[in-house]
Amino acid sequence: MTVFRDDIHVMVYMDGHPEFEAVEAMIRFVNDESPIVRAIVTLHDQSQIDHTNDTSVRDATSVGGRRVVTTDVSASVVRQAARIHARVSFAAYSGEVIDLRFVGAGLPHADHSGLSDPGGHSSRLSLPIMWREKSTVGIDGSCVHVGDKAYDATVLRQVTADYAIRRAYLTEGHRMAVIRAGNRKIARRKSSEISPRLLDRLVFTSPDAALQFSIVFIGGAFRCDLGEVEGIVTGEAWTEKGDACWTLVLQPQSPAWAVERRVVVRIEEAEGSYDIATTIG
Repeated sequence: MTVFRDDIHVMVYMDGHPEFEAVEAMIRFVNDESPIVRAIVTLHDQSQIDHTNDTSVRDATSVGGRRVVTTDVSASVVRQAARIHARVSFAAYSGEVIDLRFVGAGLPHADHSGLSDPGGHSSRLSLPIMWREKSTVGIDGSCVHVGDKAYDATVLRQVTADYAIRRAYLTEGHRMAVIRAGNRKIARRKSSEISPRLLDRLVFTSPDAALQFSIVFIGGAFRCDLGEVEGIVTGEAWTEKGDACWTLVLQPQSPAWAVERRVVVRIEEAEGSYDIATTIG
């Protein structure tokens, strides 16, 4: 489980690249230091590769075997008149320099807040829960340079002959919690054994303590709260007992895109430890 609150999230869907579908970045500004950035390249097969300039982000996001590249990343966000511009540049896993450029149709606004749909991205690897506080959409000029070639953001709506709304987005105030597939091992005392416990809430906190993510259990149901936003994902919850193991199942029912991302957590006794295996889907 990872929880983050970032100052900026920006994403551009690329038109015409043979391998890449989209590039996005989460940006966190820390005093006068260089921003902490997590950039993600999404391939057409919906797999993703992370790139970050921060070791704590690398450690948090690589759980479960997710591919994470540590690299230099530069990022800037500038407001000019009634528009917002963002730029993120980094050396990618492919050996090419990726340069994301975003031009907003306007400034981010709370009218465009809400839960983000991740589409099919990493659908068997994670249940991502992303909340936008203020957002805007991109226009002409939003693109991604890969090496020496530029790929415009996909057109969503051609407004006039020389003006289009693009499939590019920027959020100011981005909250994210991710339940990841993967395996981990935790130590146990000799006298301990697996047994069900009546839990009403599981709470996870971001590394900077700026955001809490909660899973609240009510009878045979659960809900996910992200900060003060309650019921952001809801569904059924139950446990199953096996030989020397317990399984917790979270079956989302709302929103619709989360239904196929069932979370199954299997906890099994091992020599001196508990083996915890989480699967998604």
